[in-house]
Amino acid sequence: AFGNNLWLDNINIEGESSVGTIDPALDAATPITPTPTTDNVMVELDLTEATNLTVSITDVAGKLVNTMADSQLFAAGNHQLNFNEFAAAGTYFVNIRSEKGQTTKRLTVIK
Repeated sequence: AFGNNLWLDNINIEGESSVGTIDPALDAATPITPTPTTDNVMVELDLTEATNLTVSITDVAGKLVNTMADSQLFAAGNHQLNFNEFAAAGTYFVNIRSEKGQTTKRLTVIK
């Protein structure tokens, strides 16, 4: 008479998630130059410790444009990644993910 009932009990969520977790060290140590740019962009990574990183570029719709590094191990120190194949002018996002979190930097391309 009162419809169907569903009872859930003992729900456990385990593991770590980096969704929405900003890594402050990575955010401060990652300048994107130049912005705005006409064609070539350089992502500088100044890492204090060795870490696996995924570095990708997406457009404003979230479509993947390029993956500059895919779970690649970077040693501590300074690294530079270059990308110069933008098809069109617009706003893009450089997404950098590590085990500790992520950061996103905005990039403007003018043609």
